Order: sequence, then C-alpha cells, then structure tokens
Amino acid sequence: MADNEIPLDKPPVVRYYGPFHLRKLIDAIRGFLLGEGFDDIQEPSYKHKVGGEGTDLEIKLKTDRKLNAYVKYEMEIEMRISDMKDVEVARDGEKLKMQHGRVQITVNGKTYLDFQKHFEGNNFLKSLRTFYHKMILGAKVYEYADYIETRAMRLQDLIKRTLGTETHG
Repeated sequence: MADNEIPLDKPPVVRYYGPFHLRKLIDAIRGFLLGEGFDDIQEPSYKHKVGGEGTDLEIKLKTDRKLNAYVKYEMEIEMRISDMKDVEVARDGEKLKMQHGRVQITVNGKTYLDFQKHFEGNNFLKSLRTFYHKMILGAKVYEYADYIETRAMRLQDLIKRTLGTETHG
C-alpha cells in the first residue's frame, strides 16, 4: 500500500438468505451513491451463470468522488448472489414477484491522497508528500479516511434495510 492510499480497515459485509427484490436492491445502492456525490457509477464486472440450483450472479459496482484537487474517495460494491430463483411472495395481501437466494455484499472503499500524483517522480517529492501528510494535514488525514468508512457503514445499513434484515453484519 502506498502512503497516499488508505483502504478501509474492515470492509462491511452483508449476508442474507431469503426473498429479496434484486432491482430494488441495485437501485437503492445506486441511489445512495448518487446521493452522496459519487457519480459515474461503473459496472466493471457482471457474471451470470445458470446452474441446477438456480442462477449465480456476481456484480461489481465501482465509483469515485473527488473532494478536492488532492483527495479522492473510491467505493467498490461486490455482490455475490447464488442459488437465485424467481418466486412469488405474498406480502400485505398481494403477491409480489421477487427473487430468493443467498446474497453476500461487500462494501469496500479507499481514500486517495495526492490522487493526481503531484508528489510522485523522485524521492524528494515523495518525502515532501509524507511531510505534508504528517505535519500539515495531520489529523485531517484521519478525517478523510473516516468519511469513506462512515459512508460504507451507512450503505451497509441501507442494504440491510432493503433486504429486510438487521442481522448477519
């Protein structure tokens, strides 16, 4: 890990087994990210495999947000859904078309300092960057890292609410 890259200590993971609405789940995640100022949400990976027990999906969403010319946040959401089947579920007296299966969602994030690499190139500039982080920014570095951690935890809570669970964190 470079000294300008701060990953989450422990990325939040949500595990769930039961009925869920896949489209609502993806829309909720995208809506959260857009609401937090993350734009240009990309889907670098989408794997779909049909098997005997049901469908397996692996979806990755990746986005970033530039706070200023020096700090950038990056979030990556990895969804693994296995044994997924379409089902009809009765809720509040009406039948809903949903999916049923095992869901595991990992919310990962990083904070990048000097993401434009102004302090790259030689050892003097790298030393200057280290000095800037420790002596000038100081505790602000931890505030920057805390921002992405807080967003990851809030997204985890939203995912749990969308799935209808508050356990398995």
